[in-house]
Parts: sequence; structure tokens; C-alpha cells
Amino acid sequence: MGHALIVEDEPDAARMLAALVAREGHTVATAGSLADARRFMAMHAPDLLLLDLNLPDGNGFALFSDKDLLADTEVVLMTGQASLETSIEALRMGAAD
Repeated sequence: MGHALIVEDEPDAARMLAALVAREGHTVATAGSLADARRFMAMHAPDLLLLDLNLPDGNGFALFSDKDLLADTEVVLMTGQASLETSIEALRMGAAD
């Protein structure tokens, strides 16, 4: 099975998502900020990145500029402030969903 990284600043949401992903047999790490996400990704590149858009230290889109960290990673953007523009931008940047 693969490895997933969940980047979500709400601890309860991160725990719930981690439990769901782990139940499918994947290893899971969680990060509450962009800085933590970059650190985790440098240590162990995830196969799947579940990425919140609004984080305490910036916008989740900032991780898309780290092409080396995302080389073989499928990215799914998560946000409570969805808009058509946000969805289009995420897909243009390479998000799977």
C-alpha cells in the first residue's frame, strides 16, 4: 500500500482523515502547516497528498511550487471555501481533484 500525507490545520479533521486513509491500509502522516508538510515530504515522499487550502502559514497552493517534492505525488485539494476559480486553479497546477 501507499503512503499518504494529510495537510490540515484542524486537528479533529486531520485525525478523522488519517483514520479513514489508514483503514484502507495506507501509512499516514499529518501536518498542520506548510512548513511541517515540506519537512515530512522531504523525509518520505507521499503517494497521496490531501492538502487543505487555508493553512496558518500560507495557502496550500504554495506546495505546488515545490515540484521536486511533488514529483510522483497525487494531490487532492481540500477546502471549505471552494469556488469554481479555486477548482480550476488547482487542476491547472496539477491537482488530481
